[in-house]
Amino acid sequence: TAALLAARDNRRAALAAGFLLALTVLLRFHYAAYAGPLALMVLGRDRTAWARAIIGGLPALALGAAVDLSSGMAPFEWAWRNVAMNLAEGRSAWFGVSDGSAYLHFIMGRMFPFAPPIVALALLAGRRYWPVLVAAAFNIAAHSLIAHKEYRFIWLSVFLIVVLAASGSVNALERLHRDRGAAPARLPLGIALLCLGWAALSLATFARSGGTQSFRNGSQWAQSAIEAAERPGTCGIGLPNWDIQHVGQAFLPRPVELYLLQDDLRLGRKLFPPEVTAAMNALVLAPGVRPPAAYRLMRCRDGAKGAADRACLWLREGGCTNLEAMKGMTYQATLRAGDM
Repeated sequence: TAALLAARDNRRAALAAGFLLALTVLLRFHYAAYAGPLALMVLGRDRTAWARAIIGGLPALALGAAVDLSSGMAPFEWAWRNVAMNLAEGRSAWFGVSDGSAYLHFIMGRMFPFAPPIVALALLAGRRYWPVLVAAAFNIAAHSLIAHKEYRFIWLSVFLIVVLAASGSVNALERLHRDRGAAPARLPLGIALLCLGWAALSLATFARSGGTQSFRNGSQWAQSAIEAAERPGTCGIGLPNWDIQHVGQAFLPRPVELYLLQDDLRLGRKLFPPEVTAAMNALVLAPGVRPPAAYRLMRCRDGAKGAADRACLWLREGGCTNLEAMKGMTYQATLRAGDM
């Protein structure tokens, strides 16, 4: 998108850039803090380029409006609700707040001690890429001002900085070869070693962070629920209520009713009542919590912290009954009860 935007004299490129920028904001509202500054820096006062980018963005906006209308909402109503609920009403603070240095800790926790060299290499990518780097930095700074912070809010910025660092590392290698008067035939070897270095760095950060398996620190819960849903006879899945963010119908291979277990049940402080177990023949529980004897343990999956955040899948034979009495424990009902 940035490359298309930079080719603003090309009409088709400008139209495509506008479409992709608008689509970026529609798909991930948080990234408006990146798309806006990037467009301002690249397009500047070029009215023709702005007109082309805006025209290119109109089909994406029309598509977004059509999706909203088909869902029973006014066009872009979700965006206004997002701002009103999370910022004006402080709803996002319910999920936790942290100070302005949180993203620095997030990045260093996953990439230390490589984060400073990566930023330095990104600066060597060249002046033509500086708008991308500045927009990525602005995105991080803007989200640092919001009380509730999650690493996924700045994924785009981190990705772009790493990409620019890769480009900067090639520039640095070529400059080193020129300054030392090395033979051109040796450059491919240097590039190969550079690629090996980046691969080793990726493996190191993967090992440190847990990689994709630690997505939002809860893939073990989603994977266990998916395994349960893949079983044809599963008709109801019980989950700890504090892991609603890790499992949703979108994760499952087919629609299965989800029930959220309250503290007494998920912590094992109370025996599972018959009406609860009758409605769900699959349970995903923390280690140490044992359901009635009718359930058999299928497997336990470790999370990013190993056994400390393990998720265990339990299954029982038979169908699901007493559904009407359990409506208040469904995923949707729990969200509504919590004004979510």
